[in-house]
Amino acid sequence: GCVSISGQLGDCQHAPPASESHGTFVASLLVGTFGSGQPFGGVIPARIVDCTGQGTAGQMVNAADAITSYVVAGAGSPSTVVQMSVNNRSLDSAIHASIQNSINQGIVWVVSAANDNGANACNYDPQAVPGAIVVGSVGQSDNLSAFSDVGPCVTLFAPGEAIQNPLTGSSPVQGTSYAAPLVAGTAALYRMNHPSASVAEVRNAIVTASTKNAITGNLGGAPNNLLCTLVPGNSPDPTGVVNGCTLLAPPPPIPTPAPTPVVRNVVKNILPVIFALLLN
Repeated sequence: GCVSISGQLGDCQHAPPASESHGTFVASLLVGTFGSGQPFGGVIPARIVDCTGQGTAGQMVNAADAITSYVVAGAGSPSTVVQMSVNNRSLDSAIHASIQNSINQGIVWVVSAANDNGANACNYDPQAVPGAIVVGSVGQSDNLSAFSDVGPCVTLFAPGEAIQNPLTGSSPVQGTSYAAPLVAGTAALYRMNHPSASVAEVRNAIVTASTKNAITGNLGGAPNNLLCTLVPGNSPDPTGVVNGCTLLAPPPPIPTPAPTPVVRNVVKNILPVIFALLLN
């Protein structure tokens, strides 16, 4: 459903249905990446625009700062992943500084590359923020989507065309907004298995696992990396490579603690919590 910036449900209930579908659908794609039976900490929605899909750079900064404060204060999981499917279409020093600070605090940010028909994503924030995982879109034949932005600030590409949305009926949707949550879910899976992994380690693992040189089209200097969501246990292939897709490294073994006959140790849950910065 639709939530307000303050987290209250239903404030867009009188708006056209389309205004409520984008964020909910993006969140469902993200959660679906986990597959059946995969545990995770949960999705916390944080809407940063109004019921018509309009917002300001200040609202984006406020949302990013609030998430960072929430995690740093210990209320959120240290394995947090933030997914943002918002187009800003300009460079903004306040947005840049806010999200860079969040990344410096150990929070993984995954953002859509935007849909300006092959424009350079480095001309926008938060796409220009170093350390963010920026996601472009490909079609069903691994061709670059005509609408997807490109350039050296894009980290990798994922499917963003012909995405079936049950919230809008039978008509499929397209956009980098729908490619990015597939990467965010993969990042959360990696953090679930590697809770102490740094932002750079999560980013590097996803890039390393991606399929190389499979995308056709002018990427504008972006690396030719196609998302691979495979993790250990998803394939019987012992070589760790399936159709050019390298499996992510297995998690380190968990040591068996010594028995404590009197005091029971309480282990804090560090499963990843995923913030979804959604249009609605």
